[in-house]
Amino acid sequence: MKKLPTLGFIGTGAITKALVTGLCSRAADVPYPIVISPRNAKNAAQLKADYPDQITIAENNQAVVDAADWIILAVHPNIGEDVCQSLRFRPDHKVINLMFDKSIGQIRDFISEVDTILFMIPLTFNAFTDGPIVLYPANDEAAAIFGHIGRIIFADDPDQALVYDTFSGCVTSLFAVMDSLIRWSESKGLSSDDAAAYITRFFNAVSRRLPVWTAAASTPWRQSVWKMASTCRH
Repeated sequence: MKKLPTLGFIGTGAITKALVTGLCSRAADVPYPIVISPRNAKNAAQLKADYPDQITIAENNQAVVDAADWIILAVHPNIGEDVCQSLRFRPDHKVINLMFDKSIGQIRDFISEVDTILFMIPLTFNAFTDGPIVLYPANDEAAAIFGHIGRIIFADDPDQALVYDTFSGCVTSLFAVMDSLIRWSESKGLSSDDAAAYITRFFNAVSRRLPVWTAAASTPWRQSVWKMASTCRH
């Protein structure tokens, strides 16, 4: 069996926790060695406890870089430049940037010359389901790694990647709508548990039905949306 590349995560926030969880639990047949930084001690310890044979907690960020073949930059954008400039990379390193406000050109300016720099847009649902993962530019090796936990979409250019990135912000709006509906239902007499159960199951059912509706739709998308909305009520 070909030796698997070691994946190194700089930053251990929610997105790292989700990606590592997905890779360890949903791609168990391809056990990529994973090295994580100790910055978020609680998340790092939990991941190590959950997957002790696959995960190593490095002493610091530089130790992550030294041990890994692929480096995933998953730190808060506010400290991204400082973190990148504090690290020493090898020419054979392959780097994936998750910071939405940092271009590939900026990352290249922050770090020394490396083999590959990519921009990737995952979300926390990749821990448990094959949601979309956007990659720019196209890279077959990265797609093979993260294709185990998501549906890979290659963006054609940086502007298209940013359009996809904008969609990810809709998740917050969706949860806000659901929260508002639950609170409204409570004001009308439903219990909190009943309101939450109905609203979450309702949106779950709609999302599961969407691929069927869209695949069968022969009309333009906007007309299909209204058609889908009407079938939900009749």
